[in-house]
Amino acid sequence: MKITIPSHEQIRQASKDVVYFINTFGVTFDPRPASKDLKFTLYPFQEDYARWLADKIDKGEDGFVEKSRDMGVSWVTLYVIYWCWLFRKGFQCLIGSRKEDYVDNHTIDSLFGKLDYIIKVGKVIPQGFNPTKDRTYMKIENPLRNCVIKGESANANFSRAGRYNIIFFDELAFWPWQQSSWEAAGDATPCRIGVTTPSEEPSYAKALRNSKLVEVKTLHWRLHPLKNDEWYEIQKARRTSDEIARELDINWEGSLTGIVYPEIDQAVIGDYPFLPNQPIYTSWDFGLDGTAIQWWQTNPQTGKHRLIHSYHNQEKVIEYYLPLFGHPINSIHNYRPEDLEVISQVKDLPKAIHFGDPDVEKRNLQTGTSNRQYLQDAGIYVQTNELANDLGSRKTELKLILQKGIEVNDTPQNRFWLECLKNARYPQRDDTSQAVTPNLKPIHDWTSHHRTSSEYYAVNVKDIGNNQTTFIPPFELLGGAGKSKGQYV
Repeated sequence: MKITIPSHEQIRQASKDVVYFINTFGVTFDPRPASKDLKFTLYPFQEDYARWLADKIDKGEDGFVEKSRDMGVSWVTLYVIYWCWLFRKGFQCLIGSRKEDYVDNHTIDSLFGKLDYIIKVGKVIPQGFNPTKDRTYMKIENPLRNCVIKGESANANFSRAGRYNIIFFDELAFWPWQQSSWEAAGDATPCRIGVTTPSEEPSYAKALRNSKLVEVKTLHWRLHPLKNDEWYEIQKARRTSDEIARELDINWEGSLTGIVYPEIDQAVIGDYPFLPNQPIYTSWDFGLDGTAIQWWQTNPQTGKHRLIHSYHNQEKVIEYYLPLFGHPINSIHNYRPEDLEVISQVKDLPKAIHFGDPDVEKRNLQTGTSNRQYLQDAGIYVQTNELANDLGSRKTELKLILQKGIEVNDTPQNRFWLECLKNARYPQRDDTSQAVTPNLKPIHDWTSHHRTSSEYYAVNVKDIGNNQTTFIPPFELLGGAGKSKGQYV
């Protein structure tokens, strides 16, 4: 393919329009045709995606891209990132994938290998760029504009070492540490972009996709002008039905054997706001890798339990959560926009009865006291039923609540809670296992904290009784931001 030297006018126009840049200078590699180096002329859906991605970077907004296989999404994503790296002063980007080889193995199969190809074949490079000096392992620098593209593979501390205009998660649904990586990246960039096909196993990516916390961009194979029903029938003849469902039809409903709470299917999500004349209960689950909080009521007309709000975060000191209960925000903490949104929704709720897990008694390394004592000093009194240590009792009580049907207020955080309950499952035994007893302990993963917090609610609220107004102690004893004279146990 012949490459011409770009004119100054072309460069000027390319700097203003990412689609013009790709259509004018873009080259892509495909090993299947006779000519491997192909001019990259975007299809309409790819043009739309390129502009959408550039807009997300400009506005500093998160985005989630679900896609069919072989849609050119990785190439378009990298071209948009490269365009920013070329023309935007100080642009900083982190690109990641689940394995190091997928990030940078010096072949075109890796993300940096594709960037190398764009530089080598496309011939549009910044003035002064030295491939020996400015292209190192998992890093490309633009010395003219002080721009950097870095790479990192999935790990428990992903993205914690820098600040970026965008962090790109390649095939997010297949990552280990999906939740911790995504949430930690929220402190490192205003723009997290996850691009993925669905995975076979339940994943945090699926919950994120369904949560409404991020805008979802769907790139289905039917958007591709070269793919039609005839092409689809050919694919169906050469692929398994599961593969077709996931990789072409973007079906997230993978195999879910060993579901812990099949009763969650009775839940109804809709407009179920706070009931002003009814008591409110808050359940907590504290963990080293996360904390989940939920706000519950019971609808006196239907007798059904109602989830008003929920919240989850990880690796935060206990003080971080106090503004959810009317305390002022401490400026030393970096609250995300979604955190502030939840705080605005719940901070003025009446004081609640707080339920929690036995870990609330454990000493917190940051504060030097137990979480219970710290919260008590802040006017929040957490009570724990002794059955909270009994997983079987907790599950029984939650199942009794769920099978009656619950009302779930439609918020992004509650949609995430719903995905956690739907996807909580028991571990599958190996085919060669000789064990005959069932697995009784659910898998500890991204679903665990919300699942457990719901169980603590269920096993504690049953003791209050159906006639709730008779058994509730005075509100001034039960927490919130104000001072209290005693503790309800």
